[in-house]
Amino acid sequence: MFALRPLFLVILPLFSTVANSVIAQGDGDFVKAEILTLCDSGVIRDLKFQTKGGVDSFSVYSRGFAPVYRYEGPSHLKFFLAGDVPEGIETPVNLVGEVDLPVGASRVLLLFEKKDDDTFHILAVNNDYADFPPGAIRFVNTTGEALRTRIGEKRFVLPPNESRIFEGKGDQHGNIEIAMYRDREGQIPEKIYQSVWRIDERRRTTVFLKAAATRVREIDVRKFSEPIVPEKEE
Repeated sequence: MFALRPLFLVILPLFSTVANSVIAQGDGDFVKAEILTLCDSGVIRDLKFQTKGGVDSFSVYSRGFAPVYRYEGPSHLKFFLAGDVPEGIETPVNLVGEVDLPVGASRVLLLFEKKDDDTFHILAVNNDYADFPPGAIRFVNTTGEALRTRIGEKRFVLPPNESRIFEGKGDQHGNIEIAMYRDREGQIPEKIYQSVWRIDERRRTTVFLKAAATRVREIDVRKFSEPIVPEKEE
């Protein structure tokens, strides 16, 4: 079973990996959110933003998700780095990125990608667990082109800047074969990735697909897993 979701992409110098739980509020365009973040490389330290109670900050990492941030504030986030904070930060002079949180999502994942001018593209992905069950794999395509994907016996095309969730079983050992092909109009699909993955019912796995920086690899495939935390019995 698959769920195809559009991604909210803001072409401003910031690519962010953040998970965010957004609950619509009756107080203007303010929302409550659990934000999970990730960046494509290095660390973004002390990234500031406006909340309902004032200015706050967090850091974003590339080797794993940062701790969940419980956010309450504007549905349109503006991020800026250290420096003077303008009154109300309506238009901060050191703005490095901005993004709209998905409407009605219970959680959101923000992905940060650094640009040459030290700003970021930010991608916001609906991270609602109702659509992302244990053992599922979520593919997020940031390569800029469509990818034809085969996982086990299932095949699908993943458009650029969209995500798709795969739910399925592996073999008797939990393993499943995956292959990806570059899908360009008028050309025979070109295989650019092949591997065997393990389906782990104790985790949710998010896979970020990015154009490779070198010709040694056709595509960068980065997998990040969230362990399933059992609910406490009352």
